[in-house]
Amino acid sequence: MEPHKSTKRAGKHTAKKKSLLNHFAVVDVETTGGHASKHRITEIGIALVDDGEIVKTYKQLVNPETDIPRHIITLTGITNEDVADAPLFKEVAKDVAELLQDRIFVAQNVNFDYSFIKNEFERIGSTFQAKRLCTSRYARSRINGLKRSSLKVLAEHFRVVNKNPHRALSDAITAAKILIKLMAIDDGFEIALKLINQQETKITLPNNTNPEDYKKLPSCPGVYFFYGEDGKPIYIGKAKNLKSRVSSHFNGSLSSKRTQTFLREIFAIKFKETGSDLLAFLIEDTLIRKHWPIYNSAQKSRVKKFGVISYTDQNGNYRLAVNPIRQNETALKVFYYYSSAMEWLRETTINLKLNPKYVGLMSLAADIKTSDKEHNEKIECLTAQYRATAEVRFIREKGRSNNEIAWIAIQNESAIGYSFLPNGEKPEIKAFELLQPSATANKILENHLQKIEESYLMSSS
Repeated sequence: MEPHKSTKRAGKHTAKKKSLLNHFAVVDVETTGGHASKHRITEIGIALVDDGEIVKTYKQLVNPETDIPRHIITLTGITNEDVADAPLFKEVAKDVAELLQDRIFVAQNVNFDYSFIKNEFERIGSTFQAKRLCTSRYARSRINGLKRSSLKVLAEHFRVVNKNPHRALSDAITAAKILIKLMAIDDGFEIALKLINQQETKITLPNNTNPEDYKKLPSCPGVYFFYGEDGKPIYIGKAKNLKSRVSSHFNGSLSSKRTQTFLREIFAIKFKETGSDLLAFLIEDTLIRKHWPIYNSAQKSRVKKFGVISYTDQNGNYRLAVNPIRQNETALKVFYYYSSAMEWLRETTINLKLNPKYVGLMSLAADIKTSDKEHNEKIECLTAQYRATAEVRFIREKGRSNNEIAWIAIQNESAIGYSFLPNGEKPEIKAFELLQPSATANKILENHLQKIEESYLMSSS
């Protein structure tokens, strides 16, 4: 009896998958350091796997044409004397290329080993490209509850003995045996194919992350978070297009020191939609100042604010002074630099003809003559202006969907909170999430409000 046509197609599809996944080259390299753009290979180990069996192995010391650092010698046991008479990579490149040809390139941390092999070929004027599979990521996709996926942890999990850790061939054989174990529990090789296809794209996702985190990223404005192994954010960023912006972190060179280090330390990717670019910036700025992620360098310095404070002396006269202010402390005007506050106080004193002796600017006493009564009246006007700006007002921004509006609360020329509310619902400050004002955020808000005003004036003319 002839099989059903759909069964035939399914059989061919499965056979194609198995054919694709029958030939692997499991690679491990020992090197002089952690990133391929600067460091070199000292040893190569390759284990060829066909149909679930190791069919051939290869190991070769390589002269790196540079000294091996002491801490690397301690780790691997490979000394400068060991590689002094070893061949250069260009002398073994043909053998390596033949072993890797038409095979899926597999490694425990595939981006690391692949970048070194690729760079060594590029140094001799050749190109190297292969489909890739990472055993570390593969293991996390198949084994539930796996907290770590180092070669040592996986070897212990699968009861594989690594006879000579941190030597290329021994590590390659160990990774190959782990690969075979993983393939045995990957029904239909679906997970392996998915991971291989992901590596074929220009996006090189961090090995320690779940690819589903990346898939969930939307193409809209928001804030994104890269989390470290301890569950704390190591980088926070903003984006007009979350998917595109996060991708830009992972589609550059694999060989730079910063990229290698950065990728290794990212364990999760999360995001928060904001609806608008302005709110993305304000939330990012606040969260950076809350968490101080190690990879956010632009906003590292903690903000110290200065305020123009008004108070009355024993004679009932108003005085003004510039002092550092704490959170929730009130002031007539807030600045992020002492010099800016003093400049504003000087200009205000001259323009309003305040009494210099009550504002600490005796250098202006010869030019400005103002009675106590006039001075006090003018300070009362300033205070009234402050109360006006101290009142909370709201601006509306695009929400995360067509059914909601994003509201930003503004007080004293700073954004102090935000909320997402259904269309038609009035904003109430008690329901808002707090924002932390900063000099940078205030400038962005000022520019945004100025654009709104200019647009309104143009439409009204």
